[in-house]
Amino acid sequence: MIAPMVAVQTPDIAFMVLIASPGIPIKEMEYSEQARDLKAKGASAEFIAKNRDMKENLFEVIKEETDGVAVMERFDRMIREFFEGLNEEERKIKEIFEENLDAYIREQARRLHSPWFRFYLPYDPGTVLKKVTCPVLALNGEKDVQVPPKENLLAIERALKVGVNRHYTIKELPHLNHMF
Repeated sequence: MIAPMVAVQTPDIAFMVLIASPGIPIKEMEYSEQARDLKAKGASAEFIAKNRDMKENLFEVIKEETDGVAVMERFDRMIREFFEGLNEEERKIKEIFEENLDAYIREQARRLHSPWFRFYLPYDPGTVLKKVTCPVLALNGEKDVQVPPKENLLAIERALKVGVNRHYTIKELPHLNHMF
């Protein structure tokens, strides 16, 4: 993810290798990963949509608030309301129980309020990839569930084409996950 940022700012980069790199906007990748995870656990389309709405609301807080106490207060209220609205089956899918709801809320606030996540969430790799002019080799593993290869490699290729970069190779490597 960082390599394209460096490549567009450093004119003497000879080539770039992207390994398990995102090509779609990070926010969309976050939603997609959560939806796949919930679907694999047997969640209904309705529950997946409710969960996405909650995530969108949490992401809005991160966009609006910089004060850690305010983030924590809003997260606490929003997440508790979300869990109160779940039926018993949905609670099982989410695997959060009353005794660790506080820990879940703290972890969400810690992760989403971090400087890295604040930078990462609104990032769209395509906007930078369009500016890359050096040769690119993009590799993703077929079994990668964090950065799904098909949609991300397609987005990388699309961005490079739009940017008029014709010196690239895109490969999905069989039998490999995110860590290759």
